[in-house]
Amino acid sequence: MAHEEHQPRATAEQLALDTISMARAGGMPDPYWLTDPRIARACSVLGITAAEARDLPPDAYLTGPPPAVTPTVALEVWTDGACSGNPGPGGWGWITNESKPRTGSGGDPATTNQRMEIAAALNALRSVQERPIVVVSDSTYVVNCITKRWYAGWYRNGWRNSKKESVANRDLWEELVPLATASGVTFRWVKGHAGHALNEAADALAVAARDAARA
Repeated sequence: MAHEEHQPRATAEQLALDTISMARAGGMPDPYWLTDPRIARACSVLGITAAEARDLPPDAYLTGPPPAVTPTVALEVWTDGACSGNPGPGGWGWITNESKPRTGSGGDPATTNQRMEIAAALNALRSVQERPIVVVSDSTYVVNCITKRWYAGWYRNGWRNSKKESVANRDLWEELVPLATASGVTFRWVKGHAGHALNEAADALAVAARDAARA
């Protein structure tokens, strides 16, 4: 009785790569790469996107999917401002989320809380050069200005707000906005005094700087 020779079964990855290879050889139009269910299933098996599959070199199916690229984890810098009297003596502080945190702080004998919140973010971005970076602040004033692009209206209206009044703290905003809107910089709001260790640490730096400015 003759024995049939069994070929090893193709793996799911090999079948997925064959699907992509045949689609490429057949000249599948670009729009279909993003909608074809066969491509979607193949990409799911390989752990790549349809756009990545479309852009593979012609012989990529012979060597398997491209190696996974570990995304760069953004550095975080937590910032805070403090002021007594508002206006009155104030301080700002920032701290990174590194194993050996970097910190910075400063004070002003006559200022406002908003100025100190802006100054904290400004000085953090001046001092910490790594990108990508996330500025974490408990100031909705600072975060909304950047994430909601309030500054665009200020530019357009000659540094006047919706009430036709001069924008407060223009001198600080003019320095902060270009840094805050540069590539690799994002802002995130966090509730203050809600148990976030780095928020508390930034606050402590700001308070200490405020007290030193008062002395």
